[in-house]
Amino acid sequence: MESAISELVSYKTGLVIMLTCNKLITLYVAWSDFGTLLMGNQDWDNTFIWKTSMKLLAKAVMLKISQHVHAAAY
Repeated sequence: MESAISELVSYKTGLVIMLTCNKLITLYVAWSDFGTLLMGNQDWDNTFIWKTSMKLLAKAVMLKISQHVHAAAY
């Protein structure tokens, strides 16, 4: 059971990252360079959740967006 829950969480996290990247890339294409990305978060009561959210934004989402931006530049 624990393995199934872990797989579901991993799948959901990957799906959310993919959808977030797609939305931000769509904005980038429409608006060109939008400068700063500000993250709003409502999970401040649970330190683990908000730290994880910030790490995922920094390491997964921004990595994919910067890859797209650099690929589009060349």
